[in-house]
Amino acid sequence: MKNNKGFTLIEMLGTVVILGIIGTIAVTAVTKYLGSSRKEAYKMLQDALYEAVSNCASESNCILSNDTTMTVSDLKNKGYLDSFKNPKNSSKECDGSVVVKIVESSGSGKIKNYSSSNCSDGPNCINGNSKVEVDEANTKYFYKVIVNCDGFDSTPRYYPNGTTEEEWSK
Repeated sequence: MKNNKGFTLIEMLGTVVILGIIGTIAVTAVTKYLGSSRKEAYKMLQDALYEAVSNCASESNCILSNDTTMTVSDLKNKGYLDSFKNPKNSSKECDGSVVVKIVESSGSGKIKNYSSSNCSDGPNCINGNSKVEVDEANTKYFYKVIVNCDGFDSTPRYYPNGTTEEEWSK
């Protein structure tokens, strides 16, 4: 009687085919997961930019008036952003800006801009910028956040969440 110890060619090929199918499924799942996590990281950059502007304004370090534009560089210089890395390539920085729109909900003239051609540290100036007084109870703030990163769509995101481009354009 012959003692057969080993695998036949058919058994080896079957094993290789099964491993190939499992590998294909795993690579597809991992690639899909990495793509969605990068998109989420991009959304987090937009959120971080919005939060940086909000924090800067709440601490009176940023003067926000209608159509104010704050850039990533402005917020880095003021200490509200540390880094703004591209989720696809962490060796590259992203760029972006936030445009602020202030709308009076009561229409009663509650936004008061102090104009000063030579703004120094006077009563109507803060950090060299002319002061803006806003009645918070009658005012809505809208933010349009644009982030420019290589490999990502730079479609603006509007805050507060749920604000549409049509509402922004009013």
